[in-house]
Amino acid sequence: MSQIAFILLLACATAAHLADRLTLDTVTLAASVAGLTPSMIGLLVAAQSAAWLLVSLPAGVLADRLSPRQMIGAGGLCILLGSLAGAGLVLGKAPALLLGLATFLAATGTVLVALSLFVIVPRIVATSELATANGRPCRAPIWQRHAAELDRLYESATIS
Repeated sequence: MSQIAFILLLACATAAHLADRLTLDTVTLAASVAGLTPSMIGLLVAAQSAAWLLVSLPAGVLADRLSPRQMIGAGGLCILLGSLAGAGLVLGKAPALLLGLATFLAATGTVLVALSLFVIVPRIVATSELATANGRPCRAPIWQRHAAELDRLYESATIS
């Protein structure tokens, strides 16, 4: 496919990653406003991050077997259900464990969408340009991409 298709895909992947990072901040803020303790807020952050750890490998297998459209649809459904459940649970002052499960479900959707985008790249980029295309999202060192997250984890650890 064309260079434009790849640029659009890269823009979508970047937007999805940004939305995932914003979700982490939004969950923290909503939990603070709802009056949860710092340890419960830490549980929510862990639930959101755990989706990447626990779902990535099985979702990668699914991404190889299902179409990207199915993966994105399933991811969108998880995001929708997790977000609606999370909002309802925050407003209803539900236990933090249920809110953590809703957060995990929404983050699982993000993992599904992100992995489906990685499957699309080999379909739209020539084989000779695949190494360059796969390297574009990873140009910044990992510590730069996750510096804010590491700072937040350090601060939450020192508050308790």
